[in-house]
Amino acid sequence: MHYDKNERHVYVIDGSKCRTQTKLFEELSSAMKFPSYFGMNWNAVIDCLRDIMDAAEKDVIVIINNSDDVLIEEVENLNVFKESFDYAEQNKRKFIVIYF
Repeated sequence: MHYDKNERHVYVIDGSKCRTQTKLFEELSSAMKFPSYFGMNWNAVIDCLRDIMDAAEKDVIVIINNSDDVLIEEVENLNVFKESFDYAEQNKRKFIVIYF
């Protein structure tokens, strides 16, 4: 789900739909409106996050509900997930991730 409130982009991710890497990629792609050519890999996630940041006028906020479920079936991928979002946070604009 995506909200554009006063040029602030808010994306809501349902962590209960992200129990595996494939399901996480599908949920990110759907909720954050990644392009159809999204490559379903971590480099492509970073590229899409960068594109979102470049296009944003103001803050980008990602809310991850049920965050305890994210990659619960493939915990070995948690670090690369965190690194991908950390990379986006280094952008010149504000990128905020909220875990619930």
